[in-house]
Parts: sequence; structure tokens; C-alpha cells
Amino acid sequence: MFSHHLSLALAAAGTLLASPAHAEAGPAPAVATPAATVAAPRTIVLAGTIMGPQGQPCAGACVFPTFNPRLIAVTDAAGNFRLLVPAPDGPLYVQADYVGLGSRRVAVDAQHPQPIRIALGE
Repeated sequence: MFSHHLSLALAAAGTLLASPAHAEAGPAPAVATPAATVAAPRTIVLAGTIMGPQGQPCAGACVFPTFNPRLIAVTDAAGNFRLLVPAPDGPLYVQADYVGLGSRRVAVDAQHPQPIRIALGE
């Protein structure tokens, strides 16, 4: 019984939607929706040099922001690195790790990042 009434109601609704009187009314008015503005996250460039205890470059050292150790850079033959990271909301610390010389964490000014020089093994 219920499905019979539902079928009739759907059939009647279809007739109303397909009727010419309904079609002449024109398209439905556009509904204004506010445009969503999503700001791209601000990124900063962390760059610098990782050195050993006698000032020699540490090629192959791992450098990463402590808030996300998956964002990693490996130093080149001259001990240089460059890493693009999202600007953190709070303090920014960068850590350098090198097998045999240990690791060191340094604070970085995220608002005005300067070249970083980290000496390991001291």
C-alpha cells in the first residue's frame, strides 16, 4: 500500500516537473555563495652548511626541521643544503645528523631565516 502511494506521488511530481507551465517559469535563480578563499601555506627556505669539528664539510649529512623529520635534505660535497618547508606557527628548530659526528639542533628565526651553519662533533 505504501509503495503504491509513493509511486503515485513520484509520478505526479514527474508530471509537474515536465509540464510546460513549469518550464516557462525560467531557470531557477542562481544562489549566491561566498567565494572560499584558501591561502596557500607560506613556505620558507632553509639553507646553510654542515661542518665537521675541524671545519671540513660534511657531505651526506641529514638536515630536517624537527616539526617534520620527513622533510629532509642531504648535504652535497661542500656540506651545503637547501630545504623548502612550510612556515611553522611556533618556534622552528633544525636538526643535522651525521654518522660518526652525532647530531645538533639549532633554533632558526622563521620570520627572517638566515643561512645556517652547524658544526658537528664538537
